[in-house]
Formats: sequence, structure tokens, C-alpha cells
Amino acid sequence: CKKCRKCCTGTGIKIYPEDIERWKSQNKLDILLSINSLFGKSRQLIKKKENEECVFLNNGLCLIHDTKPKVCGEFPTSIKHGQKFDCQALDVLFPNIKRTI
Repeated sequence: CKKCRKCCTGTGIKIYPEDIERWKSQNKLDILLSINSLFGKSRQLIKKKENEECVFLNNGLCLIHDTKPKVCGEFPTSIKHGQKFDCQALDVLFPNIKRTI
């Protein structure tokens, strides 16, 4: 990670059932209350600020990094996925690819 935080802005941060169970066991009520369940249990997302940033991004720092959602730890899931967000870590993860963005 190059800490560009492009994965934290303008994208839906999907929540998995194991995230919810982990946060329940950790008594992370603040995180549990930040879940947008407008789509029902099949598609739960972390709420965003008006500027499209994750609510837990503050001055470029993740406030829940120690217990971040599963999807955050797996970003990017592929070269194409990383290119879509112009992920700065692609150069580290895949040094031989050509950047298309």
C-alpha cells in the first residue's frame, strides 16, 4: 500500500458477515452503526461522507485500520481492479505491468 487512499474514496466498501461478527465480538458499536443497510443484508456498505470518503478516513488515515473490513485488506483484487482506481500499490504488487491510467 502506498497510502494513496483512492480505495477509500468514491467506492462502496462492502461488508461481509465475518466483518460484522468480528466487530460484534470486539464491541465495535461505532463501526456497526456506520453500516448502510439500504440494500438489505445482501449488500451492506460502510457509510460515506458527503465528499465520498469512507466515514472512517480522517486526514488520510484509517481510524479502524486494526479491524478494517475484509475487502479493504484484499484491495486490489486484480490488476484491472487496481487500475480502475489508479491504485498506487500496483507498481509494488505487479512491477512488470504497464499502467493504463
